[in-house]
Amino acid sequence: MFFLFINIYLIGDKMFIIERVLWATATVLFLSVGLYFTIKLRFSQFNLKEMLLGFKKDKSKEGITPFQSLMLTLGARIGVGSLAGMALALYYGGPGVIF
Repeated sequence: MFFLFINIYLIGDKMFIIERVLWATATVLFLSVGLYFTIKLRFSQFNLKEMLLGFKKDKSKEGITPFQSLMLTLGARIGVGSLAGMALALYYGGPGVIF
């Protein structure tokens, strides 16, 4: 019986080592992919000035400005999330949640 407990602890130690190696590998992989795309896309996530200046463009005759597009997208995303959140609250908490 004592022999079984020793084996369980040894297996736990081996699993701990395997887990550490897998997480270390995944972390290195994610960081290296992020660095690769940062260099390949020429640090586009740090070009905040260009992005903000892009919102000042005038409206074309056929469409909307980039700022209007951003606000429309954000409004739709936030609105749908609010509606879904309220529906979920009503489902779990009943009508008393509203008040």
